[in-house]
Amino acid sequence: YYNLRVGTCSECNDIISGVFGGFARPTGGAFGNMIQRTSIELSVQPDTYYWSVQTIDTGLEKSSWDIEQILVTFNPIGSCDINIDEPGLWKLTQDISSEGDCIEIKSDDVTLNCDGHTITGQIINTGAQYDNEINAALNDIGSDTKARDDNITNATGNGVISEGRENIIIENCDIQSFSNGILFDSTDNSLIQNNKLSNNNLGIRMKSVSSENVVSSNIIKNNFGGIILTDSSDNLIHNNMFENNANALDFGEN
Repeated sequence: YYNLRVGTCSECNDIISGVFGGFARPTGGAFGNMIQRTSIELSVQPDTYYWSVQTIDTGLEKSSWDIEQILVTFNPIGSCDINIDEPGLWKLTQDISSEGDCIEIKSDDVTLNCDGHTITGQIINTGAQYDNEINAALNDIGSDTKARDDNITNATGNGVISEGRENIIIENCDIQSFSNGILFDSTDNSLIQNNKLSNNNLGIRMKSVSSENVVSSNIIKNNFGGIILTDSSDNLIHNNMFENNANALDFGEN
């Protein structure tokens, strides 16, 4: 006979209790909650689940719990123009592209894991046509750097945008050819890690009092602005690699 325990944390049983027995009848419930079944189907929300099994012999003696197993379920993303409006783990299942904004996060407590897939925007042209708009963004952060005609990529939209959110994780994404690769607007207590941002106007931009975020272990390459912060403070930026960005890191007036 078998007894199953399932929970949302290690050794927890908030999904399926591993407690059995204790009925008035001597053998009531003593065969375990699975009895002799070896599989079960559960309807659960995307999350990380911990489960373990113990056996019960014919003398109704139970074993210790087996080695705990971990199951991670997620919401799949297969295209752009999506709003993430529920907490949990969201994963890209393929490379995706957009002519405007691609992914907008509209819930707290979201993990976006691109699993190494690419999010690609649209490059309209290069050259002087975008010069004024880039310079306006640089003026906004109080930067003395000015965009040169020969290194401007005119891209549109945002690869990933989070506005007014907290506890966001963006990881393992390859984001290229957007106006902003990742845009945090009034987003706090969040993490941007292990991403590659290339050929964007601005690789990562934080503005409007985005605070207490961590930006770590990203490759930021061939953007005009690498990481740009506007009116944002108490953010930790470390262990990132910058290559061939006209303006690698600018804290502006924060």
